Amino acid sequence: MLFGNLTIMEIREIWAREATDFTPWLADNIQLLGKEIGLELELIEREASVGSFSCDIHAIDLTNNREVVIENQLEPTDHGHLGQLLTYAAGIEACVVIWIAKEIKDEHRAALDWLNRKTPPGIDFFAVEPQVFRIDESNPVVKFNLVVVPNEWKKDVSTLRNVDPDSRASAYKNFFQDVIDDARKNNFKGTKRAPLQSWIRFSTSKPCFGLYVAFKKNNRISVELFIESIHQVINKQIYDKLFESKDQINNVTNNELTWERLDERKGSRICFYLEGSIEDQPEYLDSLKNLIIEKLIIMREVVLDHAYGAVEKFKLT
Repeated sequence: MLFGNLTIMEIREIWAREATDFTPWLADNIQLLGKEIGLELELIEREASVGSFSCDIHAIDLTNNREVVIENQLEPTDHGHLGQLLTYAAGIEACVVIWIAKEIKDEHRAALDWLNRKTPPGIDFFAVEPQVFRIDESNPVVKFNLVVVPNEWKKDVSTLRNVDPDSRASAYKNFFQDVIDDARKNNFKGTKRAPLQSWIRFSTSKPCFGLYVAFKKNNRISVELFIESIHQVINKQIYDKLFESKDQINNVTNNELTWERLDERKGSRICFYLEGSIEDQPEYLDSLKNLIIEKLIIMREVVLDHAYGAVEKFKLT
C-alpha cells in the first residue's frame, strides 16, 4: 500500500488577500464553517454596512434564527480586529460572533472565553483557525480548527445525543423532521435537521422575512410569515404596505389569514392558525403535516410575493 505525503500549506498560498479572496470564498462555502461549528449558517450579506464600517460576513443561524457576524484575518489576531468584531456584533445585534484568523493569540482567546462566561445564554463567541492541507498533488482541503467555543456548546451537543426518545422535545423533533423533509421537496430552504424545540424556520430570499411553523398555546399551530428586519420602524412600514392588499390576499386564501401588527414587538406576523397539539394522536399529526405543507406553499406563493413587492416599494433589503 502506497501512502501520500501530507503537506500543511500557507494560508496565503491559497488566498492571497483576505478581502478579495478569502472572504468571497467563505461566503460561497459558509456551510463548511457551519458544519464544523455545529450550526446551519446561511449568508445574508458580504461586506455588510455597520455605520461607517463593513462587516466581512453577515449570516444567520437557521437552527435558532440568530444573527451571525464573521470577522476574517489572514494574520494573527490583534486588538483592532477584536474591537471591530464587537462593533459589528453590536450594530447587527448578533447572537453568534465568529472570529477567523491564522492564529488566535492567547490574550484574545482569553477575551473571548471571558465573553462566553459573562454574556447571557444564547450569545455565543467562536474563534477559528483555518488550515489547508494537501496530499501529494491533490486538491487542497480546508479544516476549521475550533480554538474558542461557548461554555455550554459541548454540553448542548451531548444533550442532543442523549435526549429521552419519549420526551416532549423528542416528539417536536420527530414531527418537524417530517415537515422539513417534505418542505425541502417543495423547494423550501433553511434548516435540514429538526431542533429540540416547538418551532422551525424556513428562509426566504430576503432576510427581513422568515417563514415559521410553531406550536402555540391553546391547542394551536401557526404557519406564518414573520417580518423580522432589525429595525422596528421598517417592519411596521412593510406590514402596513401589505395590509393595503389585505382584501386581495384574503380572497385568494379563503379569508383564513390572521393579521397581527404586534405594535409592542419589533416584528409583525401574518399567519394561518391550525388546530393541533404535539400530544394529538399520530394519525391526526400526520394529517397536520400535510396541511402545514399546503399552507406553507400558499404563504410563499401568495403572501410572500406581495411582501417582496412591499420591500421593493420601500427600497428595502
